[in-house]
Amino acid sequence: MSVRLSRIGCEWIALALLVLIPAGLAIYGLRLAQSDPIVRHTSYRTPVWPKGTPPMRLLLVSDLHVSNLTTSKARLERIVGQINALKPDVIVLAGDFVGGGVQDHPERIGSALKPLRDLRPRLDTYAVLGNHDHWSDPQTIRQALYAAKIRVLSNSAATVGPLVIGGIDDQYSRSARLIPTELSMLRRQGLPILIAHSPDVFPFEQLPIPLTLAGHTHCGQIALPWFGAIFVPSHFGRRYACGLYSENGRTLVVSGGVGTSQIPLRLFAPPDMWLIEIGPS
Repeated sequence: MSVRLSRIGCEWIALALLVLIPAGLAIYGLRLAQSDPIVRHTSYRTPVWPKGTPPMRLLLVSDLHVSNLTTSKARLERIVGQINALKPDVIVLAGDFVGGGVQDHPERIGSALKPLRDLRPRLDTYAVLGNHDHWSDPQTIRQALYAAKIRVLSNSAATVGPLVIGGIDDQYSRSARLIPTELSMLRRQGLPILIAHSPDVFPFEQLPIPLTLAGHTHCGQIALPWFGAIFVPSHFGRRYACGLYSENGRTLVVSGGVGTSQIPLRLFAPPDMWLIEIGPS
């Protein structure tokens, strides 16, 4: 009898673990997804920086995915405050502004993105659109960004201080035009920096663009210890999952993003944004 009771007890313990472990991971994953982004720091040094010009602080933020569970309006307001506290000279937003229920309800976009009006860079804010933006209502998103005094670069470029910032549109919605973007950058004087929603553009750049900034991957969003991301939405797999990459003298920075896609969970892939100091070598 005691052996049988012991066996039943073990079965109940096993069943409880089967229920509690996934539930615990789900709670942890949701809380991680809703946490304040980690601020990662790096620098880019160049010998062509104009003499006497102080370094510039550029902040890369991507994949807000404003929605009800992950990036609520209150969380976005908190993140905007976090951004302003970093005192960036330039802010670049690498696409995918909408997600969740907001993506399917364009009438909510203006209100959901309204906190972006409080961004306070020293110079300017630039943005490109992502695949979720094109799958939603890109014109309404552009209008919301313009209302926040954010300049949307759609296969075009702009000059800010000693920087030439090019913005390539989204590849997944077949809106990207690399050559026109590069030509637009080539016509301007300054250090070229390319903003792309996806890092997949990086191997195909024709000009020697020294610095490319991207998002889209979410660092896989769901990762495992020692293994890494289970799936990365890239044609190159985990090659550009997130972080810093250097190839042929060029640098790529891939942010893990702020929000989530598909499921409102993150595991071992916390939200982040990158503060990049650019200056003389």
